[in-house]
Amino acid sequence: MGINIGYTILYMLLLAVLPIRAGAVVLEVRAGEIASGEIKLATDVKELSLLGSVNAHDLSFISSVCRSLRALDLSGVRIEACKGDGYVVADISEFPADVLPPYSLSGLSALSIELPAFIRKIGDGALLASSVEEIAIPSGVDSIGEGAFASCRSLRRGHVPSDVCHIGRYVFKDCQALEDVVYEAREVPVEAFSGCCSLRNVTLGKELERICGGAFAYTGIVSLDLSGCEHLDIIGDYAFLGCGQLEKLLLPSGISNLGEGFLFGCAALRDIALPCGIDELPAFAFTGAMRIGDISGILHEGISLVGAFSLSGMSGVGQVKLPSELKYIGDCAFEGWTGLRSVDAVGLGRVPSLGKQVWSGVEQSDIVLTVDSDVRDEFCNAAQWMDFDIRNIGESMIVDALWPEDAIYSFDASLVLGCLDVSADSRFSALRLHDIDGRCLLSHEFDGLTEFSVPVSLIPGKVYVLTVLFSDGKVGSAKLIGL
Repeated sequence: MGINIGYTILYMLLLAVLPIRAGAVVLEVRAGEIASGEIKLATDVKELSLLGSVNAHDLSFISSVCRSLRALDLSGVRIEACKGDGYVVADISEFPADVLPPYSLSGLSALSIELPAFIRKIGDGALLASSVEEIAIPSGVDSIGEGAFASCRSLRRGHVPSDVCHIGRYVFKDCQALEDVVYEAREVPVEAFSGCCSLRNVTLGKELERICGGAFAYTGIVSLDLSGCEHLDIIGDYAFLGCGQLEKLLLPSGISNLGEGFLFGCAALRDIALPCGIDELPAFAFTGAMRIGDISGILHEGISLVGAFSLSGMSGVGQVKLPSELKYIGDCAFEGWTGLRSVDAVGLGRVPSLGKQVWSGVEQSDIVLTVDSDVRDEFCNAAQWMDFDIRNIGESMIVDALWPEDAIYSFDASLVLGCLDVSADSRFSALRLHDIDGRCLLSHEFDGLTEFSVPVSLIPGKVYVLTVLFSDGKVGSAKLIGL
């Protein structure tokens, strides 16, 4: 028994005075021994597992000196308090116990790390620009500092548990290899994942309350379902700025606050509907969302204000129905709507106020604006409205009649709300409806009618050609726009 004890003591003495060789190393230490040189740690160590206690000085030494390190296991150590004593980081000279010190492992070369099991907080920039590939937050951590894991160039997965109460800005910013995140905290802070261009899979907890400004800016998210986040009330300014691959975003029914430009520059966006609790479109909200073709889920009946540039660049929209509660449209709100063919303003009891150049880049004279007859004169005399082809509901949508020279009959026709209506002074025996590519979409023959109505399923805003054969053999045709 005495021989065994003697060998153990001798081994411990050797550990204390000899350099630790490269390879897998398990080492029991006391705080300060690594930084002071009492434990001579080889700079080419590749795998290191520590037991006992360390402080900010020790961790900084490991990160700075052990550049060949590939695996670091700190799960078995406690972090002791220490003062600067010449070691000052970002004007911080005192480091409390059980806190992963600010910037202490920044630039760490290790690909894998196990954090101390008993830490309460992770300081600012603790692992900034390190090479770790995955981070698991210990269960006792309730606070993570600013930029704690920012610019970790190899980080692919991250998990933030629900018991983390405070998370600083930029926590995962510019982690360009980050692909998968499970985030269960109540708030996603400012620019938390900004610049994570590979980020595709994001799972957010049901207790989420706020997504702050720029939180997911310039990420690679394609689809995000927030409908289960029943407590989510705020999405901050430019939260999804420049998410060029985002196609679908589902919002919870109870959300009431959307920030300026929250979907600015999401060029691939196709599928989104705003809950009825949203009554204003913030400035720059959907700027550049050129793939959206159906605007009805955004301009729902409860919208009263459309902010400046909020819908700018939606060149794929062919028709729009203005909400009956709409009171104001901001500067350049409908700028660049080059695909627009019809505007339904029938529900408006007054002309909405406008900012500057609301319809910039839109050929208004080619677009039919349908209004209630009671306010037609107001629209016809209002700046930025008078340039539309203004019509009352049910009024003929004939754009350009193509009559034979000897034609003596005329007819009236309209394509409104999915119904084709045709009427004439003389009897007609047949009609045909074609699209502009020459495809016959509708064909009817009669014994002789002066009025005819039939439901049709057509694309609003598109141009169609109607041909009418009168009973005496004469033919008339006209171009129609579907409304």
